[in-house]
Amino acid sequence: MHYLSTKLGTDPRPPLSGRERFVHRVLGTIVPRANPDFDDLYDLVRVWWLEVYEDSGLPNRELGLNEHGTAIVAAPIGENLGFWLDTDMTFEAGAGRSIDAAEFEAAWSQFAARFARDPA
Repeated sequence: MHYLSTKLGTDPRPPLSGRERFVHRVLGTIVPRANPDFDDLYDLVRVWWLEVYEDSGLPNRELGLNEHGTAIVAAPIGENLGFWLDTDMTFEAGAGRSIDAAEFEAAWSQFAARFARDPA
């Protein structure tokens, strides 16, 4: 595994119109959401930390950090498939800033413990 930090996918989206919010809400009751606990938090993610398989470049786990460096989303966890894990995007070594495996594990453990106590 290798561990990296990237700002890909962190561009804020424009706010949804009233009609778009309504359609999103209706579709959410019909089509299961891939990340039911975190969909509303993705706009707050400023940096992604990814654990990536060396051989395929596919992400295995992800943490989304806010502007304070606090993990606010993670996957896979609970019923959440993930932002990057639900795509076929690959990340080769050197694709982002390398991060220490122990740092990733510490942040993951802290988030998982918080999520177990109080799911989003």
